[in-house]
Amino acid sequence: MTFENHPLSHVLSYFKNKQDIEMQFSIYEYQPQNVFDNRAFIDVLAKDVNEKWITDKLKSLAVGEELAFHSVYKKGQRKYHLPMIDFDCSVQDLKYAKATLYKILPNHIYSGLVFYESGRSLHAYGSTGLNNKQWIDFMGRLLLANLPNEPSIVDTRWVGHRLMGGFSSLRWSSNSGMYLKVPSRII
Repeated sequence: MTFENHPLSHVLSYFKNKQDIEMQFSIYEYQPQNVFDNRAFIDVLAKDVNEKWITDKLKSLAVGEELAFHSVYKKGQRKYHLPMIDFDCSVQDLKYAKATLYKILPNHIYSGLVFYESGRSLHAYGSTGLNNKQWIDFMGRLLLANLPNEPSIVDTRWVGHRLMGGFSSLRWSSNSGMYLKVPSRII
């Protein structure tokens, strides 16, 4: 597997000069329509995350398990979040989605978004660290992206789950048969 268009490349570039950062991943099994998910958390220093580390984690997944990257990271005792979005639209709706996000997100977040096709929908990763208050504001803004009588943009169930969990999480694998492909960069 090549990681050139995988979210790993964006995340590694964000953490490039932040080697003392503790990142978080998880291994989970998709459970449709459940309020809570069952995750095994993996905390790892940014300096230890590379293509080999991800490849080894992907190879170690049991049938039905998926690897997810979390928004939350620690620098010392402080927690921050990398903005992440799980969309409820396809690549064909990206122009509309971007125009809507442009109106509701602060420019410093919007301008750093990188978009990935995830199979049935889209994912996006930002390039600006947010403290917890800023992250909650960001997630609230995502809830405002879906306008009445307009196509859905953001997966609001995902936002709800992530607010309850205290972190955003996006899948980096395609191991369970529930997903069509590994996320790959489109713009």
